[in-house]
Amino acid sequence: MGKIEVWGTLGAAYGFAFGNLGRFLRLSGAWLAGSIGFNVLFVLHLPLAVRLLGALGMALFLLGGLIAFPLAWHRLILLGEERGIFAALRFGRRQCRFLTYMILTSLIVGLSAYLALIVAGSIAAAVRPRLGTAAIIIPAVAILAMWCLASRVTLALPAIAVDEAGAVLRHAWRRGRGNGTRLVLGWVLCSLPFIVASDVLHALQVRLGERTVLGGAVVGALPFVVEFLEAAVTVGFLSRAYQQLAAAAPDEAPSAD
Repeated sequence: MGKIEVWGTLGAAYGFAFGNLGRFLRLSGAWLAGSIGFNVLFVLHLPLAVRLLGALGMALFLLGGLIAFPLAWHRLILLGEERGIFAALRFGRRQCRFLTYMILTSLIVGLSAYLALIVAGSIAAAVRPRLGTAAIIIPAVAILAMWCLASRVTLALPAIAVDEAGAVLRHAWRRGRGNGTRLVLGWVLCSLPFIVASDVLHALQVRLGERTVLGGAVVGALPFVVEFLEAAVTVGFLSRAYQQLAAAAPDEAPSAD
């Protein structure tokens, strides 16, 4: 079974995202422009009901973007598929299938970590009189171990993006054997810089305030730019990892439709 080359894959993910900013803007630009439009509603201090409806609309709109954009970015990396700025807004059957597997993989990883917390927490409570506060290490290690194990199923997402047929989750589980820690490490190193950047932007927003309507709307949309960039890098890592592992075990990679 193949192993993910973590550092090379990380470099390729960051390099592709920041080396193809034109493609990034073409696939995410319409979603980001929409977020600026929604932010205008908040800057204008409209009635509460209007702002609440705007908040709901923006949440649904950006949810669509954070499903459609990763799918399009997977397909750009894995298939070389180019899409126009308005075509990137399309949300059809392929996007719905991708959303279904996003939910499934999130549930598998989340429930596995929760189960580890329950079981290990009970063990830690039983041994705490002897170990003291050191007993907290038990659930922490258990959660991390289960997270590394369950993260293998995330390889189903690039497979779904390229329309892989068959038992996608089972193939993802087999491909990811021995790579759980690498997948978690990759996800952390893809996300951490953007989490820091989001905190810096939030502090900047508080400091600058809303000097003009458009300026306030643009500044309010900057965190979404960071979020889409994070998605591009994380998807890039997962796509490259999928390529490496599928090439290492071609017999487990059903042909795309």
